[in-house]
Amino acid sequence: LSIIDAVTINSLTDSVYGDLSGKGSCVVPQTIAPNGSYSCSFTTRVSGNAGNLHTNTVTVAGVDDDGKTVGATDEEMVTIDDVPSAIEIVKTANPGSVVEPGGDVTFSFEVKNTSAVDAVTINSLTDNIYGDLNGKGSCVVPQTIAAGGSYNCAVTEYVSGNAGTTHTNVATITGIDDDGQAVGDTDDETVISTDVPSSVKTTKTASPRTVPETGDDVTYTIMVQNTSLVDAVTIETVVDNVFGDVSATCSPVLPANLAPGASVTCNFTKFISGDAGQVHTNVAIATGVDDDGNAIQEGGQEDVTIVDVLPDISVAKTANPTSVPETGGNVTFTFAVTNNGGETATISGLSDSVYGVLTGDAD
Repeated sequence: LSIIDAVTINSLTDSVYGDLSGKGSCVVPQTIAPNGSYSCSFTTRVSGNAGNLHTNTVTVAGVDDDGKTVGATDEEMVTIDDVPSAIEIVKTANPGSVVEPGGDVTFSFEVKNTSAVDAVTINSLTDNIYGDLNGKGSCVVPQTIAAGGSYNCAVTEYVSGNAGTTHTNVATITGIDDDGQAVGDTDDETVISTDVPSSVKTTKTASPRTVPETGDDVTYTIMVQNTSLVDAVTIETVVDNVFGDVSATCSPVLPANLAPGASVTCNFTKFISGDAGQVHTNVAIATGVDDDGNAIQEGGQEDVTIVDVLPDISVAKTANPTSVPETGGNVTFTFAVTNNGGETATISGLSDSVYGVLTGDAD
């Protein structure tokens, strides 16, 4: 600052931002009277990691009105303050419920970098039940996530349990931001196990399935199978609507506890007869209880058809004597008619190819 000479500023530069002429309100050259001053400013973005110091030096150069060189420098520092970083993990399960005894569930993880500034690096993704998730499914760590960005991955696991139970597991994410500060978050998800109703299937078969109207023995086989996916069932009785309680014919002995897929078989033989065209129908009903205490009952039907018996008769004809002289003689013809069928047959007529109708009064 001169108290006598005017000075002309020809150059205004910054160690970081270079020539300042034309930036903001700064313009050179500028002539400054003795004891006068010139002020200008410009705005620029300053960035850096938390705790850093941004330092830049301004240099001014010029000449006085005697032509002598003048100049000066000054510096200023800007401190980079920390902006806290944060991450959030959102865990979801698909499906949210499984039927007993269990099923595959896909757990999806969305890791959000909710920081305003910092990038974060995820170093660990763990589950309190399934352990380290790195390398499972599509999950891989470490992962660096820019501010406002996110990372998604998923794993599929088998979830099991009895009806009504809940499976809850917690995912934990940890890492550091680009200032070296630790970040982390947790989220849980619950999967419900739902009940699968028990069931049994009763199948009844007959051998043979047709009998003549005169009747025949028929062997019935009743199979009661536990078709439940999960529950064991106890078969207590097998009752036929025609022949009554047939539990004593069953193997294994009733009451029988059957695991899913297991069965009990009952066998008995009965004589079946009737009129031709009739259908003999009977139904076997199995009753019991499943391992949840729920009553079960299931029936199976079988039909046996009564078929017609066709008449079967034969006739035997004899002659006595079996020879006569050429002058002729009496011969006695005897006819024996036999019913070879199973039903009574009524003979309505008897005729001979030579002597005609033989029934009626003899001459």
